[in-house]
Amino acid sequence: MKKIESEREDDEFLAEIEAVEAAVQQAVKDALTMHKKAGDPVVGWKDGRVVWVPAEEIDVEDESTGAPETSAG
Repeated sequence: MKKIESEREDDEFLAEIEAVEAAVQQAVKDALTMHKKAGDPVVGWKDGRVVWVPAEEIDVEDESTGAPETSAG
């Protein structure tokens, strides 16, 4: 009985982690989209260095295709 309760708690915990990860991913996508549309750069990490990414180079995935949106998108 104790093992079943523990497994259920583990499943609930994993579901919460997945929900948090999905929310963070959506928040990042929303922020990148807002920056891109506003023409504002973002800070990123490349080759072990902090870099500014110009708005026109920000890649945001299109939900319907999973492909990066174009500049018009």
